[in-house]
Amino acid sequence: MIANTLNKYFILVADPVINNVKSGNNDHENNTNHIKYLFNSFNHPFPNIQWFYTSTGEIENIIKSLKIINSCCYDEIPIKILKISAPSIISPLTYICNKSVCLREYSPID
Repeated sequence: MIANTLNKYFILVADPVINNVKSGNNDHENNTNHIKYLFNSFNHPFPNIQWFYTSTGEIENIIKSLKIINSCCYDEIPIKILKISAPSIISPLTYICNKSVCLREYSPID
């Protein structure tokens, strides 16, 4: 649902941005106007998206659900190491996730 909302928003906002860029020249004054346009357009939070705090139980379930593969992901941490170290990293990882995206408190049941 969140992905669809973001997708619809960016589809609707892309055409005016592209038309605004195409109508101007590439000089500094027009580039500044485009930056101001983008700043004014994206300066407001998404009203329909609500982020909630995650729980250590939710992070633990996500880690448990990961399939063990032989290759590493972008962070170069093998899934096997992630699963082995889960008890030690779940609390800090939950804290980082909550600090990164949460706007509203939520009391999940572990």
